[in-house]
Amino acid sequence: MKSPDPLYRQIKEYLDSIPAFETHDHLRPFDRLQGYVQTERGRGMNLFGLINTSYYPRIKPVVRENLIRDETWRDSASPQLEKRT
Repeated sequence: MKSPDPLYRQIKEYLDSIPAFETHDHLRPFDRLQGYVQTERGRGMNLFGLINTSYYPRIKPVVRENLIRDETWRDSASPQLEKRT
């Protein structure tokens, strides 16, 4: 096996010498995600839950009734999607 390139060794030694890296979590554990809502099938994640916990509500309020049912977004999106195909 070929020995590592000297530049690789130099970079690795430098990185190994750093005592700690920022290692915060970007995603919470599943049971602590904020997007869960009560759906027709019980507690779960739907389009409303995803959009409502994103950056989008900072721009425009999300109307829960428009996205609460699992099928609602499909019903409203279907005509637009059919135009594309």
